[in-house]
Amino acid sequence: YRTHWASKESSFAAFVRACPSELVDLGLSAQIIRQCINARVTYDMLPPAVRDGLLFSHVVELARLEDPNARARLAMDITMQKWSVDQLKDAIGQLTLGNYYDTDASQPGTQPPPAKPETEKPAQPGRLVARLERAVEDLDTWAAEWTGADTSKLRGVQRERAKKAMADLKAKVAAVEALLG
Repeated sequence: YRTHWASKESSFAAFVRACPSELVDLGLSAQIIRQCINARVTYDMLPPAVRDGLLFSHVVELARLEDPNARARLAMDITMQKWSVDQLKDAIGQLTLGNYYDTDASQPGTQPPPAKPETEKPAQPGRLVARLERAVEDLDTWAAEWTGADTSKLRGVQRERAKKAMADLKAKVAAVEALLG
């Protein structure tokens, strides 16, 4: 795999061409197989003391680094400081830009990148439509239950709460309808 000559007797490309349906059946693509091979080669090159503390996704990210010393140092930082994969990605990004060095001489190893602030993702319209459709199904079930219920047994407070909830529901539906135009 490490040499990319298409003409060699056992080339990776020939392997992928020889068994495409089998790879699909296994849920594998050429990209996943390449990633696994690179991860295995990288794993073998790491210091044995840090290997058990790494996730596969850590090893895949470390494989992006050409420098074995930087790779080993970051692997050690991952295990010592319990870095997430996102922290490792940030560290690799900073390292490749030449901006990532020890920030605190009193602590051995590199310092993890600061955690990204949690930001709320904007709602995706397609997911909102799917949620609205599920809400309609829930309302169908709810309406059927109300149809079969004996509402004459509602106490005055319960009846007022139900009316208020219906008014709130109508107002919210009207607001969404106004947004849709």
